[in-house]
Amino acid sequence: MQQLPDEIRVLTWNVARNGRPGRGRPDRSDLARSVLAQYRPHIVFRQEETGASEDGNRALRIEANRLGLTPCLASTHHDSPHATAVLIDTNIFEIQAEYEQRHAWHPIANPVVRLRGVGRELSLASIHLDPWSSIDRRREASHLLRLGQKGWSALIGGDTNCDPVPAEGEVPHTDWADPAIDPCLRQCRAIESDGQWVSDTRPDKILRTVFRELAHHAAARGQSTPDPYAPTSNWWSPVGLRTRVDRTYATDDVASTHISHEVIADDDVKTASDHGLLLDRFDTDRLHHVLTTRS
Repeated sequence: MQQLPDEIRVLTWNVARNGRPGRGRPDRSDLARSVLAQYRPHIVFRQEETGASEDGNRALRIEANRLGLTPCLASTHHDSPHATAVLIDTNIFEIQAEYEQRHAWHPIANPVVRLRGVGRELSLASIHLDPWSSIDRRREASHLLRLGQKGWSALIGGDTNCDPVPAEGEVPHTDWADPAIDPCLRQCRAIESDGQWVSDTRPDKILRTVFRELAHHAAARGQSTPDPYAPTSNWWSPVGLRTRVDRTYATDDVASTHISHEVIADDDVKTASDHGLLLDRFDTDRLHHVLTTRS
């Protein structure tokens, strides 16, 4: 059996339209795969796997082979071709089951794995919450709480399409009262409070009743570099609309093994997608310990 690495590297990335050409942009899929590969991930939470299942899952297999990972792909919603997926290093994790949560606008890829040599299971979920309805985002967040019920271990990553509850010192990136913002987008992503348009943070608040939001968690422990609260999306928007919609969450036991959280938004990332790349690192020995110790 291959020796386990000292750390587990987890990437979360919404690659716009899976890097496919369109809307005046060239094919970016190979660049996106190169960006992912350079971090040698053990788990990847992917959103907008657009067209991944076409031609016998060809695009999905190209990505998985490039990364040396095993893919678990969810189906697409009838109104959206943008699938979610989790890609897993099966030298490190054994896949026990592949579930799909179909209550969501974008069905959630939800494989269950075991760290090799460990008895307890770890649930993984790649999420892409409803971009159009704040009501549905709250419903989707509520459904995800089942992954954090007592005795379960879970790690979740994805595009929530809404801002987080701001931590102390965290400045919201979006002024929703800006008249340059598309009224449709404002209606879908913000809510009115005391006559003012403010970010809809309710899905994050729901998730944080059970899970740790890892940017906040890392910042509180002084683990993040350089800025855990950097915006993660809308790099291609002509309006100054920058939001931190891409986030990772974990149950307390998994969060206790967390080393660092980083938002990567270099030139290659911004060329490949309008979303930043998240990198979370976990201590393998500590993860082995918490998944061996039953709560």
